[in-house]
Amino acid sequence: MAKTAPVRFQLALGSAEGQRFPDSALRVVSPAYKSLDIGLLIVGALVGSFRLPTAKEDYKGSSVDTVKHPVYADLMKGLHDSIEEWRIAQGAKAYENPVSVRPDTFALVYTEYGAEKPTYDLVIETTVFRKADSAGWLAAPAVVHCQDAYSDPALTLEQWEADDYAAVKAKGREHTRTCIDRVKAEFARLFAD
Repeated sequence: MAKTAPVRFQLALGSAEGQRFPDSALRVVSPAYKSLDIGLLIVGALVGSFRLPTAKEDYKGSSVDTVKHPVYADLMKGLHDSIEEWRIAQGAKAYENPVSVRPDTFALVYTEYGAEKPTYDLVIETTVFRKADSAGWLAAPAVVHCQDAYSDPALTLEQWEADDYAAVKAKGREHTRTCIDRVKAEFARLFAD
């Protein structure tokens, strides 16, 4: 049997449908960003401008460049291995269009604005999508969205930062496993022609 080329992968770093750009590294959103947003709302109201407050998950925050989104570590490799195993079991069919993976959100976000010593939730989102080989130019791709929020136990920022962000990295590995399982359950839809 002739060997066919493996499925191609690409990292999608553009924004999704008008959303903010993906988090390639850990983003930390402290209550100070809400204070800044409230200040901007007040100034805007005084000059006749009106807008709704921004969701705390969408604040810019500060970046921890040494801690990358799980997609850069194990998720892409795990997906590749799982897809190749499945593809070979299906008769080693070749696919033209790549599988795209977007690291949507990777953020520690404060839980409660007024808390004296706030706790933080870890939010990790990854989107995996692929357009069918027979699909037209304007056809929508099949999409699998992986979203996990870790808040139990409630940890302070210092606890998340401990041991070079060990708790964040452990939850990143957990997200990787659950996301790969979600995508595996959707292989037939992702690779439908």
